[in-house]
Amino acid sequence: LPDPFAKVTVDGSGQCHSTDTCKATLDPKWNQHYD
Repeated sequence: LPDPFAKVTVDGSGQCHSTDTCKATLDPKWNQHYD
């Protein structure tokens, strides 16, 4: 099974964040907030 994560970039702000990796799942759920 894959180990998905998401990488988020906010246009014009220079901010880039990566989520935690969800191990061995086809249905990842992230509940993360970035300021």
